[in-house]
Amino acid sequence: MSMLMGEMFGVSMFMLNEPWMLILGLIFMAIQGVAYGVTLASISMRTSIPHSFLDILNFAVMGLLVVPLEGLPEALRLFIVFIPYVAPMQLMKRGISSSFMMRPELIVSCITITSVMILISIWQTKKTERWIRRHGVKGVGFM
Repeated sequence: MSMLMGEMFGVSMFMLNEPWMLILGLIFMAIQGVAYGVTLASISMRTSIPHSFLDILNFAVMGLLVVPLEGLPEALRLFIVFIPYVAPMQLMKRGISSSFMMRPELIVSCITITSVMILISIWQTKKTERWIRRHGVKGVGFM
């Protein structure tokens, strides 16, 4: 399929321009995904709201991933890369394509957002542990 698409559109599907950017984007995406999952699990444990209802935010963010940043104004572009998952996805796009736009901003955004997401997940996990210790089994929300 890749060869067929490559011949149709004249683009090599097997060539990477910057493999380290692709790998870095995948690492940040995985860490952010785990941090978000731990946060959702902690919140749904206390509130009895199923995680599928809390996970609706992912659908909004996934819509942003397909938006090309090149067509946006600079101020909006800098705002959007600080939304979770957007900067790692843009890093992966930059690793595959030949565009090197905003590389330092993307890496700084990845480090900042990933650190914040890890801190929030640790905080929510500790908060949930205290909640369960205080309320016992009855403190766990039914789903």
